[in-house]
Amino acid sequence: MSRIVRPFVSPIGRVSILGAATIWLVAIMGLSPSAPESAGATTPFGSPIELVLHVEQLDGLEDPLYGAKILTATSSGDLYVSDTGNNRVLQLRLAANRGSVDVVQVFGSAGEGPGELRQPSGVAIDANGNLFVADDGLGRITKYAPDGTYLASAPHRSVSSIVATSTGEVLVWPGEGEALLTRYSGDLTNAEPVLRKPDAGYKAWVNSLFVLDSEDNLYWLDNRKLVVRVFDRELNQIAEWPIDPPGLREDAEKRLEEARKVMPQANLDPILHMDLSASGDRILLTYVMHKINSRVVYLYTLDGALEQQWVAEGHVFGATMDSDGILIAADGDSLNFSVGTQTTASNNAP
Repeated sequence: MSRIVRPFVSPIGRVSILGAATIWLVAIMGLSPSAPESAGATTPFGSPIELVLHVEQLDGLEDPLYGAKILTATSSGDLYVSDTGNNRVLQLRLAANRGSVDVVQVFGSAGEGPGELRQPSGVAIDANGNLFVADDGLGRITKYAPDGTYLASAPHRSVSSIVATSTGEVLVWPGEGEALLTRYSGDLTNAEPVLRKPDAGYKAWVNSLFVLDSEDNLYWLDNRKLVVRVFDRELNQIAEWPIDPPGLREDAEKRLEEARKVMPQANLDPILHMDLSASGDRILLTYVMHKINSRVVYLYTLDGALEQQWVAEGHVFGATMDSDGILIAADGDSLNFSVGTQTTASNNAP
């Protein structure tokens, strides 16, 4: 395998250089929760987490992870990673001893032809193991069989995220016109607008986030208001609850104030990523702190109770949790698999 060295520029301008093709096991993140505060050992928001595995490059792949953003864990134990910078989606599996990660399947490659991708973002897996990819670069949805075979595609402008229902349909954001979402049949041949936007001024670029539970209840995070709205399978609203851990709104206002010094019309989407745990009973939200280099992952139950929070190191874009309770974070050019007892949200505020 050839060694690839590639610069990666983070959203705040940090440059990282990916080195040799290595996967290594780190027993502790250099520090335990009882360690003295130094080099980021502790923060006011909680204790550092035990790092099971840090991955920069995967065996069998010449290119390192580059721009990894969206993660989806499954009940089977597999993890799907939107490797956006490499124009592909990876199906990965954490070894039983947690000492390595195996590449199960690679979906797509760079290009514009059938089955090829350009800057894939959201991914969804249906009950049969078929993979649907939201390809923002090409403005389309692409479907693959479980073995990676290309099956179908459909054009969809500025597609960002996608979720699969238990009946094999997919819901895609943003929708067209006045629709917040578009529902596609499993073969991508039929489409209909669903769930109207909340008001006429609602912008397509506002970062709405969605997950579906095992009963096809839809959880929609309105990032402008920091509220999760819950809909049943007929898309009737049945509940809503706020994303309001202590200090979050104040911190978000600080970020917005700083942004408006540069861009007066700036708006803020505080939550970067939303995902359902592989067990289907928890929602994970990744938040960018006003303090540079700080990311917080919030763990909510499906009824809106905030259970735990983690402070993530680096430039985490998204996080999920596998069926064994392993927290997995995407850091753009790496993946971090973490375990350990974390802080309770009630005792720690951003």
